[in-house]
Order: sequence, then structure tokens, then C-alpha cells
Amino acid sequence: MHIEIEKDLLAKNLLLIQSIVEKKKTLPILANVLIKTEEDNVWLMATDLEISIQIQLKANIIESGKTTLPAKKLFEIIKEMPGKTININISDNDWINIKSGKSEFNLAAIDPNEFPNIKRETDEIIRSYNPKELKNIIEKTINCISNDEKKFNLNGLYIHTKEKMLYYVATDGHRLVCLKEMFEYENEILNKGIIIPKKGLLEIKKICENTDKELSMQVVNGKVVFDIENITLSIRLIDATFPNYRRVIPEKTETKACINTQQLFEATKRVSIISDEKNRTINMSLSQGNLEVFAKNEYGNATEGIEVNYDLEERTSKFKANYLLDILNSIDCEKIELFLNSGGKPSLIVPQENDTYCAVLMPISV
Repeated sequence: MHIEIEKDLLAKNLLLIQSIVEKKKTLPILANVLIKTEEDNVWLMATDLEISIQIQLKANIIESGKTTLPAKKLFEIIKEMPGKTININISDNDWINIKSGKSEFNLAAIDPNEFPNIKRETDEIIRSYNPKELKNIIEKTINCISNDEKKFNLNGLYIHTKEKMLYYVATDGHRLVCLKEMFEYENEILNKGIIIPKKGLLEIKKICENTDKELSMQVVNGKVVFDIENITLSIRLIDATFPNYRRVIPEKTETKACINTQQLFEATKRVSIISDEKNRTINMSLSQGNLEVFAKNEYGNATEGIEVNYDLEERTSKFKANYLLDILNSIDCEKIELFLNSGGKPSLIVPQENDTYCAVLMPISV
């Protein structure tokens, strides 16, 4: 194999694969990127056996072939190369020679035949996304995904359809976020629902941040596949049943308080400075015309009041401050409606005049 390729193009795409390659080195080949030629193109491929990425790049193919190189070290080398063009060549002793300008490196390769077979699987396109739109969905939900491996069915974003609506749901058992949108397309797989793991969502988000091209979503053989221009990202779905989340979403009642989103965010952030070190909890008390945010620890206490549109009975609850801050930070609406519930019941937060998003906070009993 002998190729010439633009340095910036190669470096940009090698960066995309860095978090996919296997870092534990249980299988040395998984720390490598497969580089192979096909007509006038070069393919970069990487996998950790759960997530796979295939990237097609234009290059000058002097001699066809394939090889694998350590992904991290190759990226570091290419990034620092002095010239605008990179020359990659398999030398006589099967080492890989990399040249640019007057700089030259030789790297040991692993036999490409040891690299896992990554198939380009396709099926019907279920949904197409503008990258800003998909990035927004991920950012609004990803903080609520559980990191507890024992709750593996909560370790991803649940996507499903019901009654011509498409739902995106994430929960860790303490908080829940649900987004929804109109969806006319009938799909049997989405009727049952899929769970995309958190690591896969981070890779999708990274791609969305580096393109303005549309992404298409397919579900094939237990994997969700995103295609965009010259990139295919394949993510193995979590094979589990997502809980019936609708049971924990409180109904909207007349007990709502309308609050300025930014005001509540800033008040919570300030008061949480003096919250208890272990649980970082804040107390919220809702009474006629006022929402009080309160916290205390061994050093003292803090209280802040916010004027609200509320004239019913007093209600109180206690939450983890960072859970509330994550939710408020993801709401791009001037005002929210807070349905605060006492007695250990979950509370509901929705943007005012926007029924496509809701967040649920479970109270803390400590």
C-alpha cells in the first residue's frame, strides 16, 4: 500500500475515532485503525466491538493495499507533521513509513487480517436528522442516563413511537427527561423501542459537532446505524427492556407555579454552595407568591426567595441540586411551569407553552 493524502483531512478524521478504539488493550488489534484502499478512496475503520466507525476519504492511491496502525500514536504523529501532504507507504520489512516534508516516521503494524470484519449493513431509513437537531436531543437527555452498570437497561437513551409520536426518554431512577415529536412513519422496531448506549450517543454528538450535513438513522441486526456523507457509525443497542416510565410522570394539575428559568437556575446554583457536602441537596418550599430555595451544612445555611405566580397551599420537597441544575440548563425557554409535590412524590418541570419536553425529579429522603 502506498498513498498520499491531505494532512488536515486525515488528522480531522483520525480525531473522530480516538474515543472508539479499545484502550484496555485486551485485544491489541482493537487499539489500531484499519487503513485500506478502494478505487480512489481510503477507508479508516475502528471498533471496540460495540461501536464501529467507517470513514471514506479521497486520496491519491499509488499502490492499493491495507494495514493497521496504533490509532492514538498515528493521530499524534499526523497532527505534528510539518507538510500539507502525508505519504504513507508499506516498506519492504512490513513496517509503515510515514513522510511529510522532511519529517519521517516508521511504525510497526499489526496484520490487517486480524482486524474484526466490519460490515456495511443497511436497511430502510427510519429518520433523518439535521445535526443541530440531533445534538440538541442528545444534550437535553444525556445527563439523565444512568451510569450504574447494574441498571444496564437505563444505561442509554430509549427511543420509541406511540400514536404517531416519537419519544426520547432518559432516566437514572432519580430524574427523568422525555422529549417528543410528531412522527407519521410506522416502524415495527421503534414501536417496541430501542436503547442507544451513552458512549454511542457521545460519538454521534461528536460527529454532529463537525458537520452541517444530514444524518440518516437505520436499525439493522441489533445495531443503530447513522450515515452521514462519508461516515458510517454503527452502535450495538442495549438488549434490555426499558421500564414503564409513564407511571412516574405526574399529571399536570392546577398546582403549577410559573417561574423564570434563569432566576431559578441562578438561585439554585448560589444556594447549593452551602448544601451538605455528601448529597448536595436543596430544599424547595412553594407558597403563595413565593418559591423559597434553602440549603444548610455544618458551616451555615442559605436562603433565596423568588416571586412566582402561585396562590394555592404550601408544598415542600428536597432535591439534589445538580439534578435540578442539569434540567434547568437544558431548557431553552424563558419560563418554566413547576408542579411541586410534597410527601415523597415526584415533581414535574415543563417549559411554559411547550409540550414537547418534560422533566421529572424524584425527591431525596435524606
